[in-house]
Amino acid sequence: MESDHRNVLRFYSAVGPESPNPNNPGEVSEIDTTGKVLKTIDFATLGISSCSPTGLAVGGGGNSSAVGSQAVLLKPDGSLLTTVKGLDGTDEAVVRPEDREVLRHR
Repeated sequence: MESDHRNVLRFYSAVGPESPNPNNPGEVSEIDTTGKVLKTIDFATLGISSCSPTGLAVGGGGNSSAVGSQAVLLKPDGSLLTTVKGLDGTDEAVVRPEDREVLRHR
């Protein structure tokens, strides 16, 4: 998920379970300005069995998080940084840097 922040030419979208595989835990897609999907990060390939993301945020250092039944934090290259479980029904979350506490909104 690396991007040149000086020339914002990409968009990112959190995608929940979709057909033809409704058992997919979710994914994040990188999309260019023409609508072409450049890259998709399938959470199942990262060992995540459940997320159903409903939101996406980019944080400091280019890390991003997709939030659903849990938060999935990704490094700028799309690899898994960590997960935060127990966020069922959450559509927004933020980590306070001073104490690393996860704050959520329903």
